[in-house]
Amino acid sequence: MSVVMLPSGRFRGFARVRDMKDAQTFDHQKDAQTWADKTMGRMRKGTWVKQDRTALEDAPKGLTIADVWPQYLKSEEWLAKADSTRRSEIPKHIPVLAELGDKLLTELTADDVRAYISKRRDVKPVRSKDPKAKLSGAQIRLEVAALSAMLAWAIETKKIIDNVTLTVKKPVSDRRTQRMSDQVIGKFFSCPAIDSDLKAYTFFMTLFSAGCRPGEISHAEKSWLRDQPPQITLPRTKNEDARTIVLPIPVHRCIRAIVDASPATCKYIFATKKRFEEGWGPYNYRDAWDTPGIEQSVYLDEVGLQGIAVEVCERRVSVQAKGEQMMTEPHQRTRALLKTRRFLETLTMPGDTPGIADDVRKTARQLLRHYPLKSSSICPVIRCIATGFPQPKQPA
Repeated sequence: MSVVMLPSGRFRGFARVRDMKDAQTFDHQKDAQTWADKTMGRMRKGTWVKQDRTALEDAPKGLTIADVWPQYLKSEEWLAKADSTRRSEIPKHIPVLAELGDKLLTELTADDVRAYISKRRDVKPVRSKDPKAKLSGAQIRLEVAALSAMLAWAIETKKIIDNVTLTVKKPVSDRRTQRMSDQVIGKFFSCPAIDSDLKAYTFFMTLFSAGCRPGEISHAEKSWLRDQPPQITLPRTKNEDARTIVLPIPVHRCIRAIVDASPATCKYIFATKKRFEEGWGPYNYRDAWDTPGIEQSVYLDEVGLQGIAVEVCERRVSVQAKGEQMMTEPHQRTRALLKTRRFLETLTMPGDTPGIADDVRKTARQLLRHYPLKSSSICPVIRCIATGFPQPKQPA
């Protein structure tokens, strides 16, 4: 493997493993190095296929990206995608076509893609009321991914050889990489709108414990719920795969209470009444913060519904204990807090613990005096999930 600078100022990457060899030219040395590393990796795995460059001689000349896009929409690769995927991907192509549509497909370079990303970073979102708002890194990344999918199809149909987007560093969204701390989660569930609404509380508790996306839970139908064993079967997720969510028994009890109390005409487990027509639709979890009297900024600024899909669902807390690595869940930490209180209460009772020193008993009383969790103030759902108490009688 090597990278050589050509007289033209471009860089040519070489990859070779045994009798397999390939070479390709790039505008930047880093791109050539990245291509060479990945190509050699495919060669060692046995997945590398030599591109037939002579086949390009029969390909139509002068095709622009705008010319190819209608053909891509009729391809088997596009039609094989789910309807929801196609609907969401088409708007991602529109800005790409507006900026790069006049580019010849064979002359598109990685620098063109970088210039597109740089220009999109300064664009204001259409729906934003903030004059200083800019497009998120996640949005730009999805647009580049849409272009990459079309270029991959063009390679399969022998219109081009290389997908130039693969060597370009895509923007990322800081929102999707951050994790929610225990303090933020505590504030999230202590929000008055959530704390007093069993449906909202159970929805978010299911979201936390199951590791799902909000849309997957909000669109879950009653017919997908099973009692033995307690679970929800999702026939299709965002990744087009079926998935079964195993529910903790207390969470299942709360969900069952919500389902039993909902109208028979409602097909969703968590549902919201439609505003402009009769019937019920998927649960609008944003409604929890639309309750009058709730200081929305206190919770939305730090938590943000935008980030729930990833930060909450992928959240795991790693703790070190006796040299071993363990993973803890929110309900396990809640149960530990409850048991800690009971343990402290036991220490203050001389009849139950006669051999305890007075200074230890005094320390236990001082800790209990300001202990944050009292049985009267614990939300019914938290108490249910943490200790297995019966579910509340009246769901919200």
